[in-house]
Amino acid sequence: MWYVFDTFFVLKGIVSDFSEMTISHKFYEVDTMSFAIPFDKETYETLSIGRILWRKDSKKGFMIHTLEIKESDHQIWGYAYGLESLLDYRVVLFPENYQTNHETIMHELVNKHLINSGMNYRNIANLTKGTNGNRGVVSEESYFGESLYNIFTELAKRSSIGFNIFFQPEEKQFVFETKQGTNRTSEQRENVQIIWKHEWNSTYDEVLTYSEKDSKNVMYIISGDEIPVQISIGDEFAFKSGWNRKETFTQATDITKTLQDENQTQLTLAQVYALLRSRGKLEMLSHRPLNDYSFNLSEGIYEVYGVDYLEGDYVSVVHETYGLIKHAQITTVEERILGNVSQFSIKFDE
Repeated sequence: MWYVFDTFFVLKGIVSDFSEMTISHKFYEVDTMSFAIPFDKETYETLSIGRILWRKDSKKGFMIHTLEIKESDHQIWGYAYGLESLLDYRVVLFPENYQTNHETIMHELVNKHLINSGMNYRNIANLTKGTNGNRGVVSEESYFGESLYNIFTELAKRSSIGFNIFFQPEEKQFVFETKQGTNRTSEQRENVQIIWKHEWNSTYDEVLTYSEKDSKNVMYIISGDEIPVQISIGDEFAFKSGWNRKETFTQATDITKTLQDENQTQLTLAQVYALLRSRGKLEMLSHRPLNDYSFNLSEGIYEVYGVDYLEGDYVSVVHETYGLIKHAQITTVEERILGNVSQFSIKFDE
């Protein structure tokens, strides 16, 4: 059973007869949802774009962004994002520089652009923050023009820190939270171990993928000046040459030597270089090699999603046919709901 709220926490209806639903619970990126439901006018009006779907006893809400009516099967098809998609609604308006851990950067950016921006029209009403654990890599970062969502996905992957904006209708608040996964592998003794083995029939439909089809490892990035500043990203630790060098190029037209920060102070050349490096790191994320192992969990296994494991946790998985033993982090749990039964597909993304 799903409850439908508007963004002011007003209950607009209850929907229970979905034909099918798929939810991708992601650790480093926004959660996604798709669903189908038999068409009738009242249901269509209840499931309006911008409304939030929420399952009782869950912390997650999903904001509907697309609705389609398919006449051929008389169904409504809908698509929704987790509320962390709000981070894509805001961009860094002026050049900002940080030298601290990545979790603190996330919390400061949320506070500065969504809660206490100094411009009421940029704030999200009823949005609060959870605890900042001061975790993650300490580094110097500079931002200008990027969306908060792009910044967070890059920082999250570098520091193994996930993020969510949770929905709490009873308290009438949205809560931004950062988190780290729990180690449940066979290599530790502190937590209950999770070991999934093909030979135990706990997994099926395994897919092992490695691809460098779209990968790049060196990016040239230039500023928007008439005589541009140019730097390269990717050679910081080892110079790449010959067949091992895969170049790409981007132009940051909004970054120039005449930029001013929020205090109207012109940036130094070093700060311009820092902005270009930060932009280059974000752009490089879309050019990584794909190294992935995914599988479905068999029904009836002991472990329950949301109770025994979550996206972000580290588990052990064994597939003797592939010679595969992984102690890896779950980055995506895809939940397919048919009636009252959920089926789960697990993905490790390295």
